[in-house]
Amino acid sequence: MLTDTAKNKIANSIKEIISHGEYTKDGTVVSIPIHSITVNEDTVTVLFNLDQRITGKITNFKLIDIDGEIFDERLMNVNKSTDGIFPSFQYSIKELII
Repeated sequence: MLTDTAKNKIANSIKEIISHGEYTKDGTVVSIPIHSITVNEDTVTVLFNLDQRITGKITNFKLIDIDGEIFDERLMNVNKSTDGIFPSFQYSIKELII
């Protein structure tokens, strides 16, 4: 059985390989820094801030790793006005016993 320590180490290793985000705004890919990334026991949460200065149609959001490859991708279809939004990715480490 995975110990809590092992789950936390796996979660922290995910934290270490995430570099930044990319989103598509009105058909153009835009890079965005991570707003925050937290590890809480066996859970990793990556948060981005699309603040009031960013407006337009957001159709895709990608999490990019340190090698420049897509780690995760989320399809979106948001017509963003001046309100801020906080796209996030969350991962929980669990052991499956089969």
